Formats: sequence, structure tokens, C-alpha cells
Amino acid sequence: MPSVEFKWKPEWKAAGGTDSWRAGLHLSAIVLERNARWFITVRWVVVGALGLVQVVLLFPDGLMARMGIVAHGWWPAGIAGVLACMNTVFTVLILLPRPRALVPPHVNLWAQITVDLVCLTALVHFCGSIATPAPFLYVLHIVLSCVFFSSGSSFKVAFMAIIFYLATVTAEMTGIFGRQSIFAALEGPAPLFSRAAGVCWAIALSVIFVAVWYLVSQLSLVIRARESQLIDADEQIRKTQEEKDRYAVQMTHQLKAPLDAVRSTIALITGGYSGGVSEEIRDLLSRIDKRAQGMAGLVMDVLKLARVKASPVRAGTGHRFDVGPILGRCIENLRPVASARQITIESSLASWEAEGVPEQIEMLFDNIISNAVVYSKNGQTVTVACAEVPDRNTMVVTVSDAGIGIEAEYLPHIFDEYFRSPDAARHNSASSGIGLAIVKAIAQGHGLSVRVDSVHGAGTKFSIGFPRPMLKSAPPVAPSRIAEEKEIA
Repeated sequence: MPSVEFKWKPEWKAAGGTDSWRAGLHLSAIVLERNARWFITVRWVVVGALGLVQVVLLFPDGLMARMGIVAHGWWPAGIAGVLACMNTVFTVLILLPRPRALVPPHVNLWAQITVDLVCLTALVHFCGSIATPAPFLYVLHIVLSCVFFSSGSSFKVAFMAIIFYLATVTAEMTGIFGRQSIFAALEGPAPLFSRAAGVCWAIALSVIFVAVWYLVSQLSLVIRARESQLIDADEQIRKTQEEKDRYAVQMTHQLKAPLDAVRSTIALITGGYSGGVSEEIRDLLSRIDKRAQGMAGLVMDVLKLARVKASPVRAGTGHRFDVGPILGRCIENLRPVASARQITIESSLASWEAEGVPEQIEMLFDNIISNAVVYSKNGQTVTVACAEVPDRNTMVVTVSDAGIGIEAEYLPHIFDEYFRSPDAARHNSASSGIGLAIVKAIAQGHGLSVRVDSVHGAGTKFSIGFPRPMLKSAPPVAPSRIAEEKEIA
């Protein structure tokens, strides 16, 4: 059975949580804190890797020893210990409110960068600053700084890396501390020609560091510029959508009064208050009234959608309410429509609490259940049921029908405004195509998930998931027959 699960992020979260590259260009506090948290996570991985290296190097007769790789003391464990201690401090400075207020995010982040470069320099020294590829670990740090920081800040990181590396090579060449290497064959003092080669190697690496910084920072600038253009385009689309919605609301307001006047006049004429009319005119007026009724329904749907969009639900702004009675009231309100077409609505309801706007939740249920009734065939059954999903901490309301179903190719688009599949348009020409758009707006505001399973020609099932349900002690409502089937004579 084709199925699609829809989960929309609330618009207020998307707008309020934007930490785009536009903000990253200026290293805002939000971006700095995000980067600091990311580096803390990566640093714990490095601590674990260094600990594993220390364990492997403890086996003198192991594979590493046969490859000529030796350990000089406990330097992997020492570097890992320093990183772990400093990482704990950085975590406290970010998570606890008082330390975070005393130490701004940019101070925290630059302290992390300095500690990382010092520990990286120690790692490079013990691995072999000239005789091994260990210095290229600086390149990784420079690349990450270009990705996460502005060009000026990433250049400072590259410059610091060059200074630390050149200081290490100079100290080794001048004998301040002996040259180290994890490869036994490369240990010992360097001859004079090796010192010259080492200086050339250090200078060449410094040039490579600058070249890498320049290339990656330029690529980052291009990506950020493209990101900025996308943000501008998205903002323009959002403004255009708002203008379109505003124009639609104004238009519907202007149409509402004349449509009401037209229908009132038709009612007066067909009611005999303006004299007798022929059957032909009465039939013509009936068709006009039917079209006007469809237009009035479209006007009301547009106004409902605009009202839902204009009053988004934010976390903490709604209030708790019992969903069970709302769902039962929606079913009761649809009894006349279902009975007129000999459609049975079977329900198995439960009481639980949700947070939000009860009027909007009622509107959501009304649209989904009415769709199930409208797109069912005469004499069929619509089922409404509630079920708790403990492992997902969710209460799910399912609305199932055995109606016309939805083609798989149209299933991802059913929540688009004014969208109607060809079969749906043929089955119900009076539909406005806005009902499910209203459902989407309400579900998006309340953080609900909607799963749609459908087989073309065999029916559709909507599953609405309510997060973090607060189950009440009341027993489930007994199954009921909302609209009884009429016997066919």
C-alpha cells in the first residue's frame, strides 16, 4: 500500500532558529556556541582514539612493534588526559548558566582552538615533526576552521598553526628538546644536511598551510554567498506568499457579501415572494444557487486557512484540553451528511489531553473525517479509532475509508493548497482543494505528524500522531454507530 508520512516543522521554529551562513559570516554568539558544541563532541572522539593508540602501543610484541613503531612513554594517554580535562571545562562553561554568562562564546571557542593546537603540536612532535606526515594534521584543523569560521578568523587559526609548528621544528633543531618519532628507524639527532632539509620542509609546509587556507576559505565564501542568495530567495518567496494570502483574504472578503446577496435574492424568488416563476427559471436559479454555494464554501475555506496561518501555535502558548470529546463532537456533526448517503461511521474513541488550540484541532478532525465521508461511496463505512503507541510516546488517531483512494503519484501533493487529483475532482466537483492545506497548517503549528496510506480505488487511511499524550483515567468510549445504514427497499 503506498504511504507517505508528513512531519512539518513549525514555522515559528524555522524562523526563530535560523543560524544561517549569513550569521556565520559575522561569528554571531549563536553560531559560535553551535561550533563550540560541535568541537567538544569531536574532541571526545579524539580522546577515545588516543586512548586506543596508547593501549595498542602497550603490546611490545604486537604488530606495531614488528612494523618498527614504538612508544616513548605515555604521551598518547597524557595528551588524551589533557584534552579530556579541558573538554570537561569547556562543556561546563557552555551548559551551566552562570559560567556561560561569565565566559562569552567567542572566548570559550578561542580557548578550545588554542588547547587543540597545543595538543596537536605535542602530537606532531612525538610522532615526528619532520620525518613523518604528522604535520599534515594541521591541515585538517585549518580546513575545519575555514568551514566553521569567517575568513579572518580561519586565517588566525592557520597563522597560529604555522607559528606552533615552526616553534616545534626550531626547538628540535636547536636542541631545546630532542627529536622524537614513533618510527624507531627515524630516531636520533639530525645531521647538518638534515637540519637544512628540515628547515626547507618546515617552510614548504607553512606555504602549504597558507595555500590550503586560501583555497578552502575562498570555496567557503562561494558556498556562503550561494547560501545567502538562497536565503534571500526564500525570504522573497515567503513575502510573495504572504502577499498572495493577503490578497486572497481581501478578495474573499469582497466576494462574501455579494454571494450572500445573490443567494438571498434567489431564496426570495424561489420562495414565491416575487411572484410566480416558471420551472425553467426555477431550475436555472437552482443551478446558480448551487454554484454560489460552492463559491461561498471556497470563501469560508480561504478565510479559515488565513485565520490558522495568522495565529500560529507556539510552545507554551496553548492550553491543555481533552481531545476525545472534540473528536466525538466532530463525528456527531457529520451524522446528517453520512446518513444522507447511507454511510456508517464506526468509532472507538479514548480520552487524552493535548496542548494547543482546541478549535483548530476540531477543524483538523472535521476536515479529515468529512473528506473520508465525501470520498466514500454510498453504503460504505468510515472508521475512526484512537490507539496509544507507547514505544513512540504517541497517541494516534486513524480515519479510514474504503472510498476512491489516491493515486500514488498524487499522494505527496495532497496537502498543497488548491490541489485536487483528477479522480477527486470528478468525484466531488464542489471541493475547494483547501481542506487538507488547513490540516497541514494546524498540524504544523501543533507539531503533529500525519501519515497517509492509500490504495487507488480501495480507500485511504489518515493517521494523526499526537506527541507526549497525557492519558486520563477515563475508560475508552465504547464503539458507536454514528450513522446507521438505511435499508434498501
